[in-house]
Amino acid sequence: MRIDRNTALRAFGLTIAFISISVAMSARAQTPDLMKLPPFLNLGATTFADGFLPTKPGCSYFQYLRRNSWNKIHDKDGNKISAFKDLEINATGEASQLACATRVKILGGTLGFHTLVPAGDVHSSSDPSGIVLQDNGLGFGDIFFATYLQMPPVIRNGRPVFSQRFELTAIAPVGSFSSNKDLNLSSGYWSLNPYWAGTWFPHPK
Repeated sequence: MRIDRNTALRAFGLTIAFISISVAMSARAQTPDLMKLPPFLNLGATTFADGFLPTKPGCSYFQYLRRNSWNKIHDKDGNKISAFKDLEINATGEASQLACATRVKILGGTLGFHTLVPAGDVHSSSDPSGIVLQDNGLGFGDIFFATYLQMPPVIRNGRPVFSQRFELTAIAPVGSFSSNKDLNLSSGYWSLNPYWAGTWFPHPK
């Protein structure tokens, strides 16, 4: 089993991005339009090293766990939405990922595949005199299936200075979802997400 730090960071970022998107996009029934994220928005992986993935053939398995808490929601201008009173949202997210780099080379890059299976527990509470969010509790999230082309890093003066990856991700809506809930672990629909990631290291440090 090979555990690569950059791959781990990327998978961890995907997990948090998934939970954030699900919470924000699923707040439909009672929440203002300004809270909703556009469905085409790709937050990607929340790491500056997103452009780097292993190029040697082999598979890696990762397990991740994270807990987040929020007590306020802001509008598009960064102002707290006063309609939420004594708001508290707690989310515990877990994800399992299997990533495999193949021996296949395309345009000098390495063809690879990965899948990510998240699960979570989201609970919300607030003063009933304001907006009350209905959560979907404990369950599985949507499954990510992806194929990627990891290009070899550009080397200058004996160190990598730039690396990039092209990826196509399909997200299957198999997770816990209810149209009557504001906070869901699933988006409730299929998604096809192509994206490009690049990382530039202009300085050794």
